[in-house]
This record gives sequence, structure tokens and C-alpha cells, in this order.
Amino acid sequence: MIAGLVGTLAISVFMVAKAVSGMMPELNTIRMLADVGQRFFGTPEIPFFGWFYHAVIGIVAWGNLFGAAADDMPFGPYWVRALVFSTLAWLVMMLGFMPVAVAGFFGARLGAGVGVAVITLLLHWVFGLALGLTYGRLRRAA
Repeated sequence: MIAGLVGTLAISVFMVAKAVSGMMPELNTIRMLADVGQRFFGTPEIPFFGWFYHAVIGIVAWGNLFGAAADDMPFGPYWVRALVFSTLAWLVMMLGFMPVAVAGFFGARLGAGVGVAVITLLLHWVFGLALGLTYGRLRRAA
């Protein structure tokens, strides 16, 4: 879970930078997570819960899944494995979460063209790189 935490912190820094810069305001994953959380779990639709769900998904879900799968993946060093893994996580977001968040497949309903898919893929690669580099260092230290 430590590698998942580092990966989640890394992607979060870039998500905040994207928001502060005003880049693609129609893509607000935290707002979308808060909305989905409100609809499915009844939690208030506020940024705190969006960030909470973001952390649980990145640290607990993706972090643990990567830890369970990493040694069985047939691709080079852990950072490469994590990039492949994070690309699969991105596909889950594009084909699963986005439609549930009423944004359509690949965020097509957000009105930003392919930008949503490109930006979210780059963000997932930031997550994957941090996840894999951290996981590899922790494995070597063990």
C-alpha cells in the first residue's frame, strides 16, 4: 500500500496543477467521484468525499491489486509493469467509471474531444511510474 500511496500522491499533485491552471475544467474527476459517491453511497457531494474515494481507489484498490499482480507480470522492471497496469486502470476508468459518472465512454459527453482520454492517460502514467518505481525500491529493500 505504500507504493499505492506514493502513486496516488503523485497523480494528485498533477490533478491539482491541472485544476489550478484552468486546463480542461470540464474534466473534474474529484467532483465526478463525489457525485457518484452521493448517488451510490449517500455521502455528501463535496470535494472531501471526492478526494476520499480517489485515495481509496488509488491506495487500497489499485495499490493492492498491483502488489498482488506485479510478480506475475511478464514485462521487465516494476516501473514498466506498473505503466502497463496503470494503462489497464485507465481503461477501467474510461469504460467503467466515466459512463457511471454520466460522462460517457472515454468522457465523450464532457465536450472536450479526445483531450479527456489523453489527459487521463497521462495522469494514469504518472501514477503508474510512481507506483512501479516505489514498489521496485521496496522490493529491493526487503
